[in-house]
Amino acid sequence: MKTFEKEFEVACRDGAIPGAVLVASNVDGTFKYEKAFQGQNLREGADSNYQLDSVLRYASLTKLVTSVAALQCVERGLLSLDDDVTKWLPEFKELKVLLECEEGKEPVFEDIKNPITLRHLLTHSSGLSYGTAEPLFQRYRSHTDTTSLAATSGTIHGAYFLPLIYQPGTVWHYGSSHDWAGKLISAATHLSLESYIQTHICQPLAITSMTFYLPSHPSLLRRNPQPSKRGKDGSMLKNALSGGTDDPSAPVYPFPDWPSRTYEEPFGGEGLASSIPDYHKLLHSLLLNDGKVLRPETVEMMFSPQLSPTAKEALNEAFHGPFAAMVAGRYPGHVQVDWGLGCMVTVEDEDKGDEGEGEREGRMGRGKGTAMWSGVANSFWWIDRVRGVCGVFGTQMLPSGDDRVGELLEGWEAEVYRLAAEAKG
Repeated sequence: MKTFEKEFEVACRDGAIPGAVLVASNVDGTFKYEKAFQGQNLREGADSNYQLDSVLRYASLTKLVTSVAALQCVERGLLSLDDDVTKWLPEFKELKVLLECEEGKEPVFEDIKNPITLRHLLTHSSGLSYGTAEPLFQRYRSHTDTTSLAATSGTIHGAYFLPLIYQPGTVWHYGSSHDWAGKLISAATHLSLESYIQTHICQPLAITSMTFYLPSHPSLLRRNPQPSKRGKDGSMLKNALSGGTDDPSAPVYPFPDWPSRTYEEPFGGEGLASSIPDYHKLLHSLLLNDGKVLRPETVEMMFSPQLSPTAKEALNEAFHGPFAAMVAGRYPGHVQVDWGLGCMVTVEDEDKGDEGEGEREGRMGRGKGTAMWSGVANSFWWIDRVRGVCGVFGTQMLPSGDDRVGELLEGWEAEVYRLAAEAKG
């Protein structure tokens, strides 16, 4: 057994992780890795715990799928990257930038100076936020009595219709942009986001398990392992969205309350579920640039840096600081990053410059232009077109940015590069 596989087996056996599904491949078809690692079956009545065909909730892995759908609409002339989106989202005409919100005082706002565009939505530079982590917005939600809606509302408007935190285009700030991009797609195509994705992404790629409405598909729901959390005595060590754990050796417990909302419409930033092999089909298509879902020139644009200088500076400050601990995957501090049209992209080879924290000696790093992102339940994907590999790691465990998951993921990713290089000869 390969060393990294033994590490996964031990982690599952000891209850360090609930299980995982791993799929990776290379561009020329000489290498493919698929394996499920089984932990405890925590959902009574389920067909299995983690199997290759397990259906996992993506959380923010949804954003890539929504981005592809949006870019298809651009290709078809239904949307433009740089037009004002209020044509399709008229409620955005009401938005202002929140400047101040102090207890006992009315909030202070500023008018928007530039319209929000689809490019802003796909690059998290729209000024939209989730309104949960920022002290200013915590005070605003308290003032407007909407604190619980962020996690419980089944509609995008109910959960995320908030003032902006920054002027559009000026700062990278992670938030609800892709949820609104999904509504934009629906408005432009006169289809639900579910219907659009089924027709224009799932059918061309022979994806059969992808849906925004997992509870409505009993056969898929039975393949969904119980969500889990790491904690002590059944309590989360940190809030599910805060990132990291106080004690990576603490046990894993069932977490049936995730997700905490009942979806009444597709959330394009968080709502999809499917098997990991099905998700990999999209990654592999983009790696090959085979034209099945996007034109080759659109893929090139998708993986090209898009941020303004000030927005790029904000992104790198976030990922060279505490925000990096909140997301799954490895983000070496010496590597500069940017944002493409729907995903983070590296702007230099990882093996240039000083060795970053967590780097393994002799490890082949990601190439320049590698695209990647993660989900709150510690799933992660990447596409490295320079090295010619892509992969996706799926699990359902909170809190995000779990240290033990990160160690296992790093070891697997290193092995993917090694095995792909060997296969290529």
